[in-house]
Amino acid sequence: MKQDIKKPEAVSAGGIIIRQADSDPELLLIRDKRYTAWVVPKGHVEAGETLEQAAIRETREEAGVTEATIIQKLGQFRRYVTRASEWKTIHYFLMHTAKEQPLGQPEDNRMETKWFPITKLPEMYLPEQEKVIKENLETILQIKKSPPKGED
Repeated sequence: MKQDIKKPEAVSAGGIIIRQADSDPELLLIRDKRYTAWVVPKGHVEAGETLEQAAIRETREEAGVTEATIIQKLGQFRRYVTRASEWKTIHYFLMHTAKEQPLGQPEDNRMETKWFPITKLPEMYLPEQEKVIKENLETILQIKKSPPKGED
């Protein structure tokens, strides 16, 4: 009889990256140029990393953000990833970066980065990401009124 071996659950972390703008704060999103929908940069937590360290690393690798400050955790979602045949918990952090900061090149040249007004987001690939943004919109909008310490 075949034994069912339970796979460990995967854990990811990502950043809802905001910068000041003249009107509403802007959100940095990424997308694979082969597709139309956008996502928040996120990825697996590596051995020995905290959730926060993983979120910062993933935003650097996937979006080219070299300087960002974590403001707070916005939430987490758990879902089954059919392609990987695993359960995954994704932790999202609100992050702030200076408007002047030039973005580096994402590590994968198939990826594109773009800033969007927080109130005018494009089509999102993952409903959970759109949900975490909408559920925390008031908190995100407060950043414009009160930038993180050391960044004004």
